[in-house]
Amino acid sequence: MPSVLYEYQQRLTTPEDAVQLLQSDTNIVLGVALNQPPALMGAIAQRLREGSLDNLRLYYQNAMQHMADTVLADDVLHAVHPHTFFLTEVDRRIVKQQRAIGKKILSYADRSASDQSGYRSSHGH
Repeated sequence: MPSVLYEYQQRLTTPEDAVQLLQSDTNIVLGVALNQPPALMGAIAQRLREGSLDNLRLYYQNAMQHMADTVLADDVLHAVHPHTFFLTEVDRRIVKQQRAIGKKILSYADRSASDQSGYRSSHGH
């Protein structure tokens, strides 16, 4: 029987390879705040910038700066539909931007943190 360490090493991959599994028109649920992996979000943002990924529905809570710099950056917002469970300064910037251009970008997912798993399952996520 292979060791746990061996299994772990066999599954290691790069963020770029990991996000190749994502397809357009996909739902992505990100962790809360510090559980939003910067390297994976950077690789997703790169695919969005290249045009190989589009129409991503992002569900998250407490967007941090690394999220603002990647999957919620101005140059990729055309390809994502952010749904936040808690407004942060990052989200407020997007709300301000959507008011200025008259186009809805961000959606507020009105669910408590304890009820998010039910939200995802009831929407097929």
